[in-house]
Amino acid sequence: MINDRLDTLQLALAFAMPAYLVTRKWKDPSLRNATELTQGVLTIALQGGGDYANYPGRVAELGSIDLLLVGSLQVDANNGDIEAAELAMVNAVQDFMHTLPAGLGDIVLNGWRISGQIESPHGWVVFRLTWPFL
Repeated sequence: MINDRLDTLQLALAFAMPAYLVTRKWKDPSLRNATELTQGVLTIALQGGGDYANYPGRVAELGSIDLLLVGSLQVDANNGDIEAAELAMVNAVQDFMHTLPAGLGDIVLNGWRISGQIESPHGWVVFRLTWPFL
């Protein structure tokens, strides 16, 4: 059930944001090629679950799963703006969250962080998501 939900999320993100490579398989950015990083990679990472109802008849049900959506990016070292690329990814994910497709409407974006330009021309964005089970 969780695996199916994550597959649905991956397909929806890929459809809504075709400019980015969307995957469920983490790969260290240093092992990715420049073409993938210049395009931008979004990786869905399951972190765990909880918040179950835990009352008779519903033990370990009605909880939620916690996800990270990890963006990996690279810009031209001479004239690229990594912060602008990261913020473009933030805007794309926020736009996706504003128009969630059916079946994904209860996902919550809890927050995000960017690299602070400390690894330029490489960058990253980490989005924290919660997806309740209904």
